[in-house]
Amino acid sequence: TAHTNNLTFSIALYGDTYYRSRPYDVKTLALYSDFIYLMAYDFHKSYGHPGPNFPLSSGKNIYPYSLETALENFLNDVPAEKLIITYGMFGYDWAIDDQNRPAKAATPRTLNQIESQFLPTCTEKDCTISIDPISAETNITFSEESGQLHSLWFENTPSLNNKIQKARSYGISNAAIWAAGYY
Repeated sequence: TAHTNNLTFSIALYGDTYYRSRPYDVKTLALYSDFIYLMAYDFHKSYGHPGPNFPLSSGKNIYPYSLETALENFLNDVPAEKLIITYGMFGYDWAIDDQNRPAKAATPRTLNQIESQFLPTCTEKDCTISIDPISAETNITFSEESGQLHSLWFENTPSLNNKIQKARSYGISNAAIWAAGYY
């Protein structure tokens, strides 16, 4: 066993485990694990509709699930000291139609790619940069020269800090970062 060999045993579970009714017995897994990594990213999938990586809150049902709700769900089955919240420091760029529907699967973008192309000032056509106060994440919309519309959502340091503070308010002090493309 892990403990007799001075090792720890940890598992990673989707942040939306309770929302999507994934087939995990979280309470039992918590009994046999030293830590559970709650993956608080990829709520809005690359093949789905545009939206935040993992919203901070639901905001009067603007988002169907959120980090706040995930924390409450997990804490019903896992002690706070066993939870490690893993945040995704990346984003997805969706090509969309005029009604914000995806034209194809989104393209993943590293935080470095996003910052070098869009921040602090976006030079793309019809570009707007906004911070969604409900999700705490940044959304950039723009048009290509061809007229193709885009919606890019991503996690960055300010949104990460807001989410870490929220986790701390629930008694969770462990955090990790998943960075697609290493920032």
